[in-house]
Amino acid sequence: MSSYDIRDKGIKKDLEATSAVATISYEVENAQVNGLDKNDINKQIIKLQGADKFPSNLQLVDAFYDPKTSSSGVAFLDNNTGKVVVGFTGTNLDNGILESAKDIGQWVNIAFKGDGPSSAYFDASNKFMNNLKANGYDIDTVQGTL
Repeated sequence: MSSYDIRDKGIKKDLEATSAVATISYEVENAQVNGLDKNDINKQIIKLQGADKFPSNLQLVDAFYDPKTSSSGVAFLDNNTGKVVVGFTGTNLDNGILESAKDIGQWVNIAFKGDGPSSAYFDASNKFMNNLKANGYDIDTVQGTL
């Protein structure tokens, strides 16, 4: 098991759900790149919640990381609304030169090729979203950045 520790990045217990998920999505990606599985990630999220560094109403549903394209995302159930908030990471320069190069390479594909929803980069994200829907989750918000 990896020894990566998910950082709170300044998140507080009362932060609005979408902002909390957007911020923590990068740390979840870092954790996955460093070998943590969903169970390990969930334990660390619960620990952050216990320290008032992540909203207690958010429950980890799932997360993915595609090493081929460096696309990743995370889904949290907001227990206040009963709906899921999904966060997709953008360029994450915290994971070393190779991973950063994959992210930057996607800028080029999007800018010059007009990569769309059928590209390899977006394929993993589409599968993630479809899996959430197939498992009966009502998705409220989807956010992501470059």
